[in-house]
Amino acid sequence: MRQTVIVISKLVDSTLAERQRDTEFLIFKTLEELDEYSRKIPIRANALYFSEDILTIINPALDYLHTLLQRTYVAVDKVVMVAEPESKALDAFKMIIETNGITNWIYVTGSLSREYMVGVITGSALDDSVDMKRKVVIRVPKTQYVQIKSQHIEQMKNEHYVDDDSSLETMEDEVVVPIAPMDIESIAQIYNIIGEPTVERRLYTFIIAQYLSLQGKTIIIESDPEYHQLGDMITKSTAKYEEFLIDDFYRDSIEVLQRIADSSATLICLLSRGKFNYNYQFIINTLYSNLSDSVKYIMKEGNFGDEPPASPYTIAFPATVPECIKASAKVRISTLKDAFFVGIHLNTPKQIRLQNSKQFIPIVEDITHSHGIVKGALVELNSLEIGGDTYYDIGSVIHLRKGLK
Repeated sequence: MRQTVIVISKLVDSTLAERQRDTEFLIFKTLEELDEYSRKIPIRANALYFSEDILTIINPALDYLHTLLQRTYVAVDKVVMVAEPESKALDAFKMIIETNGITNWIYVTGSLSREYMVGVITGSALDDSVDMKRKVVIRVPKTQYVQIKSQHIEQMKNEHYVDDDSSLETMEDEVVVPIAPMDIESIAQIYNIIGEPTVERRLYTFIIAQYLSLQGKTIIIESDPEYHQLGDMITKSTAKYEEFLIDDFYRDSIEVLQRIADSSATLICLLSRGKFNYNYQFIINTLYSNLSDSVKYIMKEGNFGDEPPASPYTIAFPATVPECIKASAKVRISTLKDAFFVGIHLNTPKQIRLQNSKQFIPIVEDITHSHGIVKGALVELNSLEIGGDTYYDIGSVIHLRKGLK
């Protein structure tokens, strides 16, 4: 039977599959990639191997992995961590095993190299330092074995065999209590917007977040830890929102998550006041895992290459011919059927701006060599708030994108 093995490491690549053709390998570079994949496709794996280099912040990362593996649509028989002998991750790994009573997590210590990692996965390196119990086979003399076997046969002769039908005849009928249908909890939707990290993309994300907040609680997160472009727009707008700090989220995420869940505001903004490199994808995943039944939308920005698998997404780009060509050349072709192109005017001179979607859709189709599947619209944004003058109604744009589902 073909086995399935998950690998989370920056040390290996797809060439690993050439060593064991009877095994299906699911290879990821980060925990976030595994999380994103598992939301779309259920996983049943025989083993999961990961190297300590993916644990950017050791304790939260191990908690994140443990939570991910508790989901009903992710089933893994064995988890193996590969770490260096003096790694600080070993103490945290042992503690999470002991605290949660985990029996199928083990660790292997050795050189944190590609060769060693591949050796552990294929089994050739497991003779190194491995934390696992070995099975012991105890042999007995032949005469003793025959004696034990004979005693067992005599015991079987004296036992009266009762078949299943006879057993069922003596059982009383069980009253079946009708089960009331369960209420289906609403699950938050992640609204993906892809493109270059331009002012157009960030402003469009903020405008869409305001519009979606009219339908339910919506969360938007600052994706620019260096210059805080989104925070600059939000704080200078007159839109109604409640602000939470990413700095506080990293200090005490449980408290911030509870405050967001209890908030009556429909537009929640997670902004950063300090200048530090936080993990944007980690925040998105944490919010989704803990607040999926408390919010309706989570806005997510991404660069080209971050297109979600099998989900609708928007490609936002400045509405000029050169920028349209650039966006078309960078989009991932395999996800093009799920894409909705939005060209954005920010006081673009009329001489160089695209006039309507009929002008840029042929450009996209020509560059991507695809015809009949490209959809899009043009938007002119002249304000930081919804309700201002726009070249195209925002509600109509959202409605057109929903047609991709």
